[in-house]
Amino acid sequence: MTEKYYLTKNGGETFEEMSLRGIGREVLDFDGAEHKLVASYNLSVKRKDSRHWRELNYDMEIPSASVDLHVYETSKSDFEIDESGEVMILLREKVGQTFIDNGTWDNVPDHWQAYTEEGYQEELQWRRDNSDD
Repeated sequence: MTEKYYLTKNGGETFEEMSLRGIGREVLDFDGAEHKLVASYNLSVKRKDSRHWRELNYDMEIPSASVDLHVYETSKSDFEIDESGEVMILLREKVGQTFIDNGTWDNVPDHWQAYTEEGYQEELQWRRDNSDD
């Protein structure tokens, strides 16, 4: 089951249901901002005749028309660069989750708010309980 997330750009007058990736895209593209993804990865190699992985220090710049953040993946996990855009998808999801968790992002207006399904339901209930109607 896919989790639901909600974004309002007008302080809660209207909400749009979207994915974490969608929220991340909206946040990063706010006000026509242009972005590119710059990533630094630690890669490991294992030769056919070896049983051990040997780490290589290799910096790779991945151009993209859609994100200006510096992302550094330094874990020794099996994180692979996927030219199909999977890294960008993961980045946008991380930005979306960070925006939900922190409630703010540089240059994004305070009246922008994002919620999980549970947070959205709580916000609607609070609005019903505190409305003048």
